[in-house]
Amino acid sequence: MVKAIILNGLGFISAPLSLFEKFFEAIVTEHFLGEEIQPEHLNDEPLGRFLDELYDAGLTEIFMRVALSAADRFGVKMDSFHLDSS
Repeated sequence: MVKAIILNGLGFISAPLSLFEKFFEAIVTEHFLGEEIQPEHLNDEPLGRFLDELYDAGLTEIFMRVALSAADRFGVKMDSFHLDSS
């Protein structure tokens, strides 16, 4: 689902989530997401469940884990951290 959300965000960002499945009707889902994944599997129900799971897990913590992992993987030097509290 993460790959699907990223792909969708790269090319279909102005559409409501109810049209999430439609985006994947125009691309080869088997190539990008795996042979077992078809566009009809990517409707708003599993998407909504996944987004609920992300929220329940804590979006800030997930973001920090992903960001720190990426920084470590790509050797980004971090001398300080900044918090935008706006």
